[in-house]
Amino acid sequence: MNEHGRTRMAVLLSGVSVLAAAVAVALTIVGPSQAAIGGPVCNVPTDYPTISAAVADPGCTTVNVAAGFYNEQVQITHTLTLNGANAGADANGPRGPESIISNSCGPVQIMADNVKIDGFTIQDSTQSDPCFIAGIWTNPGYSGTHGGHTIVNNIIQNNISGIELDSDCTYPTLVQHNLIRNNNNPGRGSGNGIETNFGLCNATIDSNTFSGHTSSSFVNEAPSSNLNITNNSLVAGTPEGFALFDVNSSNITGNTSLGSTSSATVDLGGGDSNVAVDGNTLQNGMTAIKVENPYSVGPNSNVTANQNNFGGNSQFGVDVESGGYSGGNLDATCNWWGSITGPGPVGPGTGDRVTTGVNFTPWLTAPAPNGACNGPETQKQCKDNLDQQKKDFDAEEKAEKQAFDSQQHTKAEKKAFEDEEKAEKDAFDDQQKDAKKQCDSLPKK
Repeated sequence: MNEHGRTRMAVLLSGVSVLAAAVAVALTIVGPSQAAIGGPVCNVPTDYPTISAAVADPGCTTVNVAAGFYNEQVQITHTLTLNGANAGADANGPRGPESIISNSCGPVQIMADNVKIDGFTIQDSTQSDPCFIAGIWTNPGYSGTHGGHTIVNNIIQNNISGIELDSDCTYPTLVQHNLIRNNNNPGRGSGNGIETNFGLCNATIDSNTFSGHTSSSFVNEAPSSNLNITNNSLVAGTPEGFALFDVNSSNITGNTSLGSTSSATVDLGGGDSNVAVDGNTLQNGMTAIKVENPYSVGPNSNVTANQNNFGGNSQFGVDVESGGYSGGNLDATCNWWGSITGPGPVGPGTGDRVTTGVNFTPWLTAPAPNGACNGPETQKQCKDNLDQQKKDFDAEEKAEKQAFDSQQHTKAEKKAFEDEEKAEKDAFDDQQKDAKKQCDSLPKK
C-alpha cells in the first residue's frame, strides 16, 4: 500500500472509532430502562414539554414529571403510571419540591383503567360544569372504562372537591397516603375531600389525612360495595367525617377523629347494610356514629360498632334515629364510652350518651385495644382491675429502666429519660385517681 493509501485507511479507521464512540455514548444515554421519546418511560419536560403531551403518547406507560408548576388539564386515556417529584413519599411526611398540576377547569381527568398517580400536588379546580370540578375526576360510565386507580402520596388541595372517585368491581381501587385538604371552592360537591356520585366497588381509602373541609372527608351517594375506609386521620376543627348512603359489605376501621364539628363523624345516612364500624377513635365531636334515614333512602341494617373509643362527644356516642335501622337493636357492645361506668342516659354511666335501639352491654372498662369487655363492673371488680393495671405499669417501668441502665448514657440522656419516666408516671397516677372516683360510683355488688 502506498503512502496515500495508508493515509486514507488511517482516516477511515479514525472515523469508525469516532462513530463507535458516539454509538456507545448514545447507548449510555438512552438505555433500555431510561427515558426516550415514544416511551415506554417518558420524562417531562426533558422528553415532552408538558404532561399532557406525554400522556397523549400511547407509547408512554410511565411518565416522570420533574418538580415545577404545570398549568394544564391532564386527560389520561390509556393505562399508565404518572410519577411526580415526590413519588413514593407519603404526603403526610417530609417532602421535596413539588410537581404541581393546576387548572381551573379540573387538573386531572382519568378516562382509562388502572391508572396510577403518585407524588403530585393537584390543585385549583374552580369552574363548575361542564368542567371536571374535582382535582382528580373519574367516571367509568362516561368513559366506557372500569376504573381501578391507584392514587397515592399526593397533596390534593384548593379544588371544588378533592377526588371524584368511582369504579365498578373489575379492578381494585386504592387511595392511600394522601393529604387531602381545603377543597372548598364554590360549586357542586364543594367541601368534600372525596365524593362518589356514580358508584364505587372494591376500594380502599387508607392512611390519608383529611383537613379543612366544610362538608365531609368522604361522601358516598351512589350504590357501592366492598369499601374499606381505614386508618385515616380527620383533623379537628371542621366537619370532617364519613357520610355513606347505599353502601353494603364495607368496613370503617382504625380511623381517628379528635374534634370534628360535623353533626356526625360517621353518618350512615340510609340504605347501608353489612357495615362494620370497628376500632376507631371518635372523640370530642358532636355525635360519633349516627344511623339515620333522613332522605328516605331506606333504613340501614346489619350494622355493628365494636372496639371503638368514644368520649367527649357533646351529643351522642351512638345515635340510632327513628326509622334509621331495621332488624332489632344495633350491636354496639365492647366500646369504650369515656368512662368505666359505661354510657348514659339510657345506660347507667357517665360516658358518652347512647339512644334507645342500641345494645351497649357489655362495654369496655378501659380504652381499646387493651380494655376488657366486662362492664358493668362492681366496685370491687373495678378496683381489682385498677390494681392490676398499676402492677402492669410498674413492671413495664422497671423493665424500661433496666434496659436503659444496661447501656452507657450521657448525663443529658439520663436526665431526659428520668423526665420522661416521671411524666409518664404522673399521667398514669392522674388517670388512676380519676378511675378510682368512677369505681366509687359503681354498685357495690
